[in-house]
Amino acid sequence: MVTYQKQNDMSNYQGLTNVVIPETIEYNDVTYTIVGVGPEAFNYCWGLKSISLPETIESIDTLAFGYCTSLRSIEIPNSVKTIGNEAFTGCSALSSASIGEAVESIGDYGFFGCTGLSEITVPQSVTHIGEYAFMGVHWLNEVHAESIIPSDAHATAFSTTAYKNATLYVPAGTLATYQAHPTWSKFLNMEVDNGTMSIDEISRDGEIEVTAHGTTISISGKDDTDVAMVYDLDGRLLLSTTDSVFTVNTGSGVVVVSINGKAYKIALR
Repeated sequence: MVTYQKQNDMSNYQGLTNVVIPETIEYNDVTYTIVGVGPEAFNYCWGLKSISLPETIESIDTLAFGYCTSLRSIEIPNSVKTIGNEAFTGCSALSSASIGEAVESIGDYGFFGCTGLSEITVPQSVTHIGEYAFMGVHWLNEVHAESIIPSDAHATAFSTTAYKNATLYVPAGTLATYQAHPTWSKFLNMEVDNGTMSIDEISRDGEIEVTAHGTTISISGKDDTDVAMVYDLDGRLLLSTTDSVFTVNTGSGVVVVSINGKAYKIALR
């Protein structure tokens, strides 16, 4: 983990402006892999303007980049799964934040007070957005939600100004689901992003592959105990099963198959 060298005098950190974190370091002839940015690692590094994170990072912890008021952009690698509480809170100069496609959780106050952000994309991997995660991001113009099943977002995840003025873009076929969600429905302006996801007879993610033959669905790569839940585009549960091959008695149309928290959008013919 990248950690803060706890000292009484922080002045030696204020000279940091551009930082590149390597994938590995060597110490006493042992090679260590960098897998996270620890609590308060760069907290209050006011002069930090840019940071490059390696693809080995899996977590960004509490206040890791808190109050880095000169930080202009951040690209969170696709290896990161969790963004901790207050990870980027108070980064007022942040104008670009790319959230990796493996992030599952954005913690409380994660991007609180990042007033420079005008656009945010929430990947389909995100299942939880904490309290005040994007509160104080007053000038948001666009929020792109990529998940077919709306993520669990706290009611205070976004500011009142964002709910009123920003446009929420959602995947094709999910408008009614987002409009019925207790948090996402707070966005007064909501539009369909038809380019978010294509609909096909095969949907893949890693080792899991979901295939449709007519109204019969086949799933390869899942464990026998994994539960597959099938929803229509209004979010209604149609079927829940541990079978790898099953029939959905709804006729043709588009359904969402959820396995282990990941969603697969597929067309029945």
